[in-house]
Amino acid sequence: MTLVPALLDLDTRLPELAAAIAATPPLPDAVPVTLNEAVAQRQREMIRQALAATANNWAMAARQLGLDASNLHKLARRLGLK
Repeated sequence: MTLVPALLDLDTRLPELAAAIAATPPLPDAVPVTLNEAVAQRQREMIRQALAATANNWAMAARQLGLDASNLHKLARRLGLK
C-alpha cells in the first residue's frame, strides 16, 4: 500500500507555497546602525518628546528627563537639535 498525502493529513500545497516564497522579492537590507548612532537617535526622540510635552520649556524638559538644564542644552547641541 502506498501512503498518499491525504491519508497523512499533509498540506498538498507545499510546492505552490515554496514557489510563491521563492518569487517574493527580498526585503531591502536595513542600513546598519552603530550603537552610538542608535543611542543618539533615541536621545533625540526623547528630547523632542519632552520639549513637546513641556511647550518647548527647556528647564521643564530637563527636569522631566532627569538632567541638569545646562547638560540638556549641551546634549541638544551635540545631537544637532540646537
